[in-house]
Parts: sequence; C-alpha cells; structure tokens
Amino acid sequence: MTFSSIKAPKLRFPGFTGDWQKSSLSTFVDPNRKITYGIVQPGTFVEEGVPLVRGGDYSTGWVSLSEIKRVAPEIDAPYQRSKLRSGDLLMTIVGANTGTIASVPDWLEGANITQTTARIAVHGPTADKGFILQCLKSHIGVSEVRKYVKGAAQPGLNLSDIENFDIPAPTVSEQKKIASFLGAIDKRGAQLITQRSLLEDFKKGCIQQLFSQEIRFKNDEGGDFPDWKEKSLGDVFTWVRTNSFSRNHLTDVGGEVQNIHYGDIHTKFHSNFRQSDEEVPFVKGARAADVPENEKCRLGDVVIADASEDYADIGKAIEIVELSATPLLAGLHTFIARPVPGALALGFSGYLLRTPAMRKQIMRIAQGISVLGLSKGNLEKLTIQLPHPDEQKKIAKFLSSIDIKISLVSEELKHAQTFKKGLLQQMFI
Repeated sequence: MTFSSIKAPKLRFPGFTGDWQKSSLSTFVDPNRKITYGIVQPGTFVEEGVPLVRGGDYSTGWVSLSEIKRVAPEIDAPYQRSKLRSGDLLMTIVGANTGTIASVPDWLEGANITQTTARIAVHGPTADKGFILQCLKSHIGVSEVRKYVKGAAQPGLNLSDIENFDIPAPTVSEQKKIASFLGAIDKRGAQLITQRSLLEDFKKGCIQQLFSQEIRFKNDEGGDFPDWKEKSLGDVFTWVRTNSFSRNHLTDVGGEVQNIHYGDIHTKFHSNFRQSDEEVPFVKGARAADVPENEKCRLGDVVIADASEDYADIGKAIEIVELSATPLLAGLHTFIARPVPGALALGFSGYLLRTPAMRKQIMRIAQGISVLGLSKGNLEKLTIQLPHPDEQKKIAKFLSSIDIKISLVSEELKHAQTFKKGLLQQMFI
C-alpha cells in the first residue's frame, strides 16, 4: 500500500516539520501475523490452562490475571495464529463495545483471544506500536470504526475493514515522541484509577467494620458510647410526598426547579448528595414560586429508588447533605424518607442504607419479575442497629473524609482525560 501526504497537525514537538503521510492500517502490520480473531468455541473453562482474553477483560482497563478465564490446551492448539505477544493491539469487533482498543501487557504473553476480539500485530520500520495504539484510541480510530461498523442490534467489524483503516504516519522518530508523551499521561491515569479503586475498597472495609461494630469510636472524653439500639426504619423516618415526573418531563438545559430521577440514583448520584456538586435535571416549565414547601427536599432527607430491573439497584438511596438555592424535588419511582428530629445525624443515613446488612434486607423484600418494586409498608419494617447521634456524627465524618479523597482523585482523573482528549484533537489530523 502506498503512502499519501496529508497536512501536518496543529500541535507538534519542536524539530519536526513537513506534511505527514497516511496509509492503511495493514501497512503497519506484521505480514507473518496478519489481523485475525481467535477461538470460536472455547467450550468449558478450566482452572489450569491458557488464558483466553475477552472484550470485557480490557474494556475499562485490564482486569487481573486471576480474573481472566482459561481454556484447555487442546482448545487453544488449533488457534496458534491468534496467540498474543506483548505489545500486540486488541480491538473488540462484536457487540456494544466494538472498537475498544488495548495493548497486550507482558503478563499475557502466550494467551489467546475469542472470536469477538481482533489481534493487530503492529510491526515494521515505519510504525511505532505506542503511536498506532494512541491513534486508534483517538478520534481517528473512533471515526474509522463508525465508517465501517455494521449492524445496529449487534454491531460488528470485518477484519478486512480494519485493515483498511486510514492511519496517519509521521516519521517513526516523531511517532515515538508522541507515543511517549501520551503514554505518560495514560500511565498517570492508570495510577489514579488504581488509587481510586484502593480507596473504594478501603471504604467498603471500613463500612463493614464500623456497622458490624468491630470498630467503635470513643466519645470526646475518651469513654465509650452507649450500646447501639435496634430500631425499625418506621421508628426513625416519616414519608414525604413525591411527584410522578418521568424523564420526559425533565431537561438538562436549565430551569427554576430541579428533580431527582430514580435512574440517576442508580447510576451517578453519590450516597451523600450535595446539590451544587451533582448534575440534576430541571423540571420543564416549572416555576420556583409554585412549589409547595412541604414537597421540597430538606437537609437530611433520604431519597430511595423504589423500582429497578435488578437487585443491585433496587432500594438504592441517597441522603441530601447540602442544598442550593434551587428548589429540589424527587420524582417518579422514589420515596422521600424524612428523619424524625434528633434521631439521625446529618450524613449518617446515606451510609447506613448502603451497608451490606441493609442491602440484604432490601433485596429480600423486593417484589416483581421483570421490574422489581418496594412498598413503604415493607420498608418501614426493616430493622437497623442505631448508634448514639454523637457516634453517628463521628462515623459520618470519617467516611465522608474518605469520600472527599475519592472525589479528589476522580476529579484529577477527569482533568487528565479531558487534557488528553484536547491534545489528541491537536496532535492527530
């Protein structure tokens, strides 16, 4: 395949001039290890065998080796053509994650892939593996995938189409410079993801030990707090009216009244909800002056999602620990549980209702087949172990401090990803 000239990008390292070249991806692939997919019928997975990489193993960053399934050597043997080497590139070619790209790490040397993943063995004097990886992960790769992907219900790519992807190719020395720079940003991003994951695991462990009373706080004088008391949710909460606004009644473009949608509790809102930090939709056409005071969310209110398609999200709850000047409501498929005065410290309920013990109780009372639901009557009967309000404050403060650290790491990661996205737009044509 011959190279053709294209314009140079806006942003370049010093010392590099002139137009870039462009060619098909096949130009940069080892002719002895052509783009290929892997094992068609892996059969039953085994404890000891050859690691078999699937799209989900790298779609959001590599899982650990222990999480990767294995196949028997006799299943792997006929597929030597798709065996992996360190630095090979992988692309998901079937399903919702079609076009996802990853580089094979050293510890997967000798592994194999499924038929839903393509291996791209970058090789040759005109290509740097790191550069091709960054290019395929950039808007260029996204555009090429969109150009060739087929099917709506089950999207897919043909290997011949991947070979025809248009790839920019500056000199190898410039490729290496770009790859090294962007790779350093990726490395920092991976470190932040690991740091966030460790903090989240630490938080889970703390919640388990605190709410099982394996760890107890002391009072300000160094003495013990009173024993925890068993209560029902009905003892410590009353119910507040919610509206029936579906997603069709909401907008993200602004307004005078905000509304909590149960789907956002499932997917994005923090357990301790701060209105000014969350992206909350607005009610179309609603006026702040028309909202009755008794329907507005208040500090300490717990908003519970009473419907879900799966047990993981049914009954998921958030506690409102900060409000802005914009009136806040709760809508379709939510309950507002308002604490009885003096029963609960601000910030404690959001953690309490997400403890493993509470989640088990909630899942046990969920009813339904295709869609699960909860009733207020059943929720009121659930039991909780409740510490003294002053101990609640200490627990909430401690767990909140971990959440703050997680948020800071998440924000740094978001900035790094946004920074890189901007660079890619200017460093690639």
